[in-house]
Amino acid sequence: MVYSLLSRFQGALVGAALGEDLKGRAASQLSALPPQSQRLWGKVAVLLMQDLMQRGGWYGVRQAGSLYQEALHQGLLTPEQRLTGFDLALITLPLALFFHEAPAKRLKVCQEFGQVWPCDSLAIAEAWSWTTALTALVLGTSSGALVLTQVLTALQTFQPAGWEQLEQPLQLGQDWLRRGVGLHRVWQELPVKQPLSSDRAIALALYCALSVPSDFTLAIGRGAQIQPLNLQLCCLIGALVGAATGLSGIPVDWRAPYSQLVVPSWGLSVPALSQMAGQLLALWAGAAHPLSFETVPAIAAPGIIRPR
Repeated sequence: MVYSLLSRFQGALVGAALGEDLKGRAASQLSALPPQSQRLWGKVAVLLMQDLMQRGGWYGVRQAGSLYQEALHQGLLTPEQRLTGFDLALITLPLALFFHEAPAKRLKVCQEFGQVWPCDSLAIAEAWSWTTALTALVLGTSSGALVLTQVLTALQTFQPAGWEQLEQPLQLGQDWLRRGVGLHRVWQELPVKQPLSSDRAIALALYCALSVPSDFTLAIGRGAQIQPLNLQLCCLIGALVGAATGLSGIPVDWRAPYSQLVVPSWGLSVPALSQMAGQLLALWAGAAHPLSFETVPAIAAPGIIRPR
């Protein structure tokens, strides 16, 4: 089935937001997680989208710096907080969609954030790997193990700092997908270290999303079994599946509770997130007033809409 670019943008944002709603899965572990008031990665991503709309585009490291200061001012981050690759991938999700046709620009965005936002050493390579997988699904150019082939090729081509540490875990994930092994077999084959390292967590989470890219509930359920439970990973799995299936691929029983209520860590309801995804698409398409976008898609003559 072919999904519109608008539906894939909406699916990615809504899927990321709803990934933290585990529908009762892993309930015994939720008490060990940060309270909802501290799960603020989505609100930073929304702040980034609002900044993009107001400025009409992305203007590099200075904009990343001003966004960081605003996030500190609003209490969404603390000065001593270091971002993991999962944090960075969620925060920059709007830019991954905006630059979905430009891998070099996406890498530059991650590097610009790394210059002014305190980040872990592997954060840039991890976040960029995520965006490469996400945009392959947004564009519909590959699926399953081929997505990881594309990610590995991109890592070897652009070689972001620390990329070598991601290569072996991603090759493992590629092998699991090619063989079609189940999650139980994956756990047997994975040389698990405690706590689970971020590179192995990425391989597991990509496997969870790409092994069942049309089943949002099953993908999130598998992600919730990764120990220790990491809601950011579940959110990123949700973004990947949402990008693959579009908004309509996210079950109604996941979306309905937030038709009026806000998703806690994002501060917006599902309809508001869907509208913001449309505004982001309109901005990418070159609309002069993207904030006026409601339900009418951006339309232009052939050759007018170009990669930004």
